[in-house]
Amino acid sequence: MILGVFFIFVLYEIIRVLANNPILFPTLKEIFNSFINLFQNSELFLNFLITIGRTFLAIFISFIFGYLLGNIAGFFPKFHYFFHPLISIMKCIPVPCFIFVLFVYFFNRSLISILIIIFIVIFPLIYEASREGITNIDNNVILSLRIEGLYKKNSLFKVILPLSFNYVLLSLLSSIGLALKIEITAEILLNPQYTKGIGQFVYLAYSQAIYPDLYATLILIVLVFLIFDIVITILKKFLRK
Repeated sequence: MILGVFFIFVLYEIIRVLANNPILFPTLKEIFNSFINLFQNSELFLNFLITIGRTFLAIFISFIFGYLLGNIAGFFPKFHYFFHPLISIMKCIPVPCFIFVLFVYFFNRSLISILIIIFIVIFPLIYEASREGITNIDNNVILSLRIEGLYKKNSLFKVILPLSFNYVLLSLLSSIGLALKIEITAEILLNPQYTKGIGQFVYLAYSQAIYPDLYATLILIVLVFLIFDIVITILKKFLRK
């Protein structure tokens, strides 16, 4: 991993020298100085909390609806066939299309817009994972449960849902990084002057052509992603045991 990071720095230096554009490609020293200066910005921590908070709120809403409807679809295939076209539409339409439509309708309501955008992407993942968790339960288990009642409280809450929940957790963990990327993208594109969050830092640095600050903010975002990725990888390994 250290060699990979070193390679990225070397590659950047090669591009910087070849481009010969000190404004667009500042030196690594300038970038790292800007990176250190970021932590002297009193709004940095607050903006990060806003970004993370909005992301997890959207994931929570997606989880509630995705888990509930996914379980219903797992138990009742006809419900899945009815709901499938909507899920397909949510999966296939590019995120920027949603962003620009919501920008028009919710110009001064960035929170609602961002929650909707993340929901549109994450909800189908949780829904499918919940449905597959139910449909992939061993048939022998289902046959055994039919004796005392497949849909009785004990069967549902002590056997079926616990057996299927690992599918949902793995999907939920995988969706965190994706949701965070969508959150930051939406912050940059959706009225960034008034949308608090780390995306605002990226937009302001870009709009003012302060490229050392832009690269420094991107490095900070990458570090946050790496931390989340390490935690998620550890949790996934634990769940698969």
